[in-house]
Order: sequence, then C-alpha cells, then structure tokens
Amino acid sequence: MGILGAHTGVIIDQETLVIDSWKLTVSDHEILIGSGMVIVMIAGLLGGPYVGLGSGLIVGLYMAYIGGGAWVANSLINPFAGLITGWTGQFFSDERVIAPVKALFIGMFPPVLYMGMILMFIPDQQAGIEIVNHIGIPLVITNAIALAIITMMIRSALKETEREAALETNRALSIAEKTLPHLKDATLDRNATAMADLLYEELDAAAIAIADQHKVLSFVGEGEDHHQVGDPIKMRLSQIALNTGEIQVAYNQSELQCLHESCPLQTAIMVPIYRSREVIGLINLYFKHSQQIRAVEVELARGLGTIISNQLSGFEAERMKELLKEAEIRNLQAQINPHFYLIRLI
Repeated sequence: MGILGAHTGVIIDQETLVIDSWKLTVSDHEILIGSGMVIVMIAGLLGGPYVGLGSGLIVGLYMAYIGGGAWVANSLINPFAGLITGWTGQFFSDERVIAPVKALFIGMFPPVLYMGMILMFIPDQQAGIEIVNHIGIPLVITNAIALAIITMMIRSALKETEREAALETNRALSIAEKTLPHLKDATLDRNATAMADLLYEELDAAAIAIADQHKVLSFVGEGEDHHQVGDPIKMRLSQIALNTGEIQVAYNQSELQCLHESCPLQTAIMVPIYRSREVIGLINLYFKHSQQIRAVEVELARGLGTIISNQLSGFEAERMKELLKEAEIRNLQAQINPHFYLIRLI
C-alpha cells in the first residue's frame, strides 16, 4: 500500500512547479511527493516501531529506485516516519489503537522532518525553498488529518467487532442456560428434538441437526423433506469431527455431500459434543450462503459446543455420584441385615 501511495502523490518540477500525479517515471529535475508516508505511519502506530521501520524501508527502497531530485529525502523519511510514529505511539498511549486526536498531533512531525530533509538534500537550494513554501503546510495538514481519520476508522471497526463478539458470547450463555432442562438426564436420544427446536429458534441458521455417532437424531429447518431423522452420517467432515473432536466447517455444497439437487443448504458448521471427554455426537448448523459463516459464527458454535459438553459432563458426574451413593447404601444394608437376622435368632 505504501508503494501504491507513492504514485498517488504529486510530481513537482523544480523549474516550473507544475503539479502532476500518477507519473511512473521521475526525472532528476522533478520531485516526487507521495502519500506512502501515511501508510508507513499507520504501520508504526498499529504494529509498533519495528513494523513501522520495516514498512518504511520497503517504501524507502522503492522511492530510491524511482529516483528524482529528492530521492535521498524520500528514501530516508519513510523508515524514520515509521520508527518515530511507532515509538511515539507506544510512549503516549497504552490503548490498543491510539486515539485520533493523539494521531493527529503525531502525524505532524514526520512531514516537518521531511521538509527539512528536502532542504538538506536537494541540489538546488532555491528550488527547495520554493517547494517547501508550496507544499509544507498542506502536506503537514493532510498527513495529520489522514492519520487521524484512518485510526478513527480502525478503532470503530475494532469496537464493532468486540461488541459483536460480546453479544454472541451472551447469546451462547443464554442458549446454554435454556438447554439445561434438556440435558439433565445426560442423553442426546431423548432430548435431541427439543434441543434442535431450541437452537433453531435462537440461532440464525437455516437448519439444525443433532446426531449421535452413527445416525441423525433430529433435524429442524429447511431441507426437512430429504434430510430425515435416522439417516446415517455420510458427510466426510462429520466423520472427521467425530473422530478428532475438532469443529469442522463446510464452506460449499459439495462438502455437504447432499445428493438432492434443489437442497437449499449450502454450508454448515459441525460441532462435536463431549461427555466425560468422549465424543457422543454432533450439532450441525446449516446455512444458505457461505457469507453467513463468519469468524463470529464459528466461535459462537465452538463456545456453544463447549458449554453444552461441560453441562453434559457435569450432569453425568452428578449421576455417577448418586449411583455410587446408592451402591454404598445397598452395601451397608447388605452388611447390616445379617446382623439383625442373628439378633432375632438369639
């Protein structure tokens, strides 16, 4: 992006100060003022001084290759800009992405340094002074504002992603809480239909299927006419999920291995369900379009599978404790009863 930014700037002729853009070759009497420095500064703010330095070296080497009357200044300013913004951003802010107001002030320093380098390294000092007078203030203002706008956009995108992830986490916890009554006996066979209905109502999925290790126990949603309860598990990805215990994602219809020509289901997420560290079945979430399967949906399905598995394991542990207590009571009764029988005889 920095290399592309180099060609979206302007070309200034030292003799006539004619501004031109998108010029791929620069002669010795022309100066290239590109916008790649903004990209380098963004790299420094987001990735730190070393990322900024690396980006600046790439753009700086390219600017040296292009040439022009100020090729030395163009080559040096980019790595310096990445390093300076990276260090300054880390020093003045502990935030994940620096605030736009701080970015606005940080973005003013590299262009000022750039103007000084032009005056130092350009052969014609008088032409250098005229160029700095023409582009100095606009370059500082545009670079600072561009840096502030880009950081504001990135902060907004990250906040939206975090908000969406928090909502999906709350939804997963809410769904898990609603499934508690259906999991108390720790079996999928009895509660598969109720669980599928609940998940179909709560999730934005085209269909929900619940299966054990061999066959489909319940199916709710679109495609019910040919996806039948009792069908054997045929999908290769479903078998992989059962064997490995890892979530699997089918991003196209061919991976679903559905032979029905007009099947509306195009993609799916296969979530393995555990009980006492043993995979006992799957929850399959089907969707109509691959665009509906984002990272948020995959993580929601993963979290939901983990919570349900933990609930099943917890109920199974409680049931084993109750059985153990019953066995101990029976054992005590068996030991006590002969003593009462002997006492009665005496």
